[in-house]
Amino acid sequence: MVELRKDPPEIDPIAVKKPNITMLKLMVASDNSAEGMVFEGDLGTCMNLESLRKQRKPSGHLETSLASCFTLLGASHILWNVAQAIYLMHYGNPQDSNNLGAWQTLSSLGVPAEKPTTKKDFSLMITNLTKSHEASILYCLLTVMGYPHALLPDKKVTLPSQKLKDVVDKCYTRFFSPAAFDALDDDSDDSDASEDSQSSTGKTPATLDPQKTLRNQPPRVLALKNLLLRLRDFASIVECDRAMRAGDIGRVINMWNRWAVMANGMTGLRNYAIHLPRMVLLLTKVLPEGLATVLRHSLLVCPSGRPNHFVGKDFYLENQNFWLKYFYNHSGIGTEINRLKDVFSLNISIGLKGDSGKNLIIQSHKHELTTDSINNFLKMAQQHEILSDKTHKQIE
Repeated sequence: MVELRKDPPEIDPIAVKKPNITMLKLMVASDNSAEGMVFEGDLGTCMNLESLRKQRKPSGHLETSLASCFTLLGASHILWNVAQAIYLMHYGNPQDSNNLGAWQTLSSLGVPAEKPTTKKDFSLMITNLTKSHEASILYCLLTVMGYPHALLPDKKVTLPSQKLKDVVDKCYTRFFSPAAFDALDDDSDDSDASEDSQSSTGKTPATLDPQKTLRNQPPRVLALKNLLLRLRDFASIVECDRAMRAGDIGRVINMWNRWAVMANGMTGLRNYAIHLPRMVLLLTKVLPEGLATVLRHSLLVCPSGRPNHFVGKDFYLENQNFWLKYFYNHSGIGTEINRLKDVFSLNISIGLKGDSGKNLIIQSHKHELTTDSINNFLKMAQQHEILSDKTHKQIE
């Protein structure tokens, strides 16, 4: 019997412990009540501090100088914004029924997912992205097993552990390894070279125009290339999300290293391409080991004290802000700013217990894919032949 790993190996896990969180008073202007606390915020906050640092003259006093200050990006905001950029890049064109972007997968799964052009519900966006990724991986596994036209039965089928391991290894080699994408390039280069040798232009394969090569590729090859790229990009988002839930900051930083490079070539991540590598270098190379460990382990918290329920501190703060803005500020006595600062902002946790009842019931929200929705997706994948072997060179 072969042991199959369900979770990646741990790198730098954070101890599971319910934190003692004290809410500070809502401030109109800084009153130094947070002195000594690690300063974290979203990208806009970091850019504001960077702007102040450039405008102010260097101060000779360490207490008033901004040269020694550094900011940490919120872990959840990094995930949300990078995931939105990757999701938009692979979303596709819903107006074209033959377009095989992520919208096609979600539509076949029965998920009414709108294009995430506005910052509304990041949690729903991550859930839809995960559903699309898991359904695509399932079709890859069925194709490797030799059942590309099969549907899932109502009753689960048992397989030996060694065969499962072989199927997973073959699936990775065929669709997720570097050689899988290089094989498509080799196919297109061979076809372009043969066409060029038969022409009278006198060009050699080394002088081929990349844009012309891309245009001359068969549509099926381009669709398969886009799918492989989408699987790789979506895998980084799913891994970062699950690593954050598990509280393994080492796995999270591994994904940040990857995104720091990807951000240079993606729309909407120009500022992250500057600040994210700077933050990763501070936490891994520049700061002393003890201080870096403290800062890394302070990025995630576990409000309920249960394993696999870690969230970013900025996520927890956004949740508290939601209650403050939408429950205590729309009407009633909380609308008065002084009462909002002096009473409600300091006692949000107490107010939550009073509004939710004596017993605090904690729920874990996890997505599910039904057999009917998966079979509907498989029918779409078989119709469009999204993993066609006609032009995909076999990888052994």
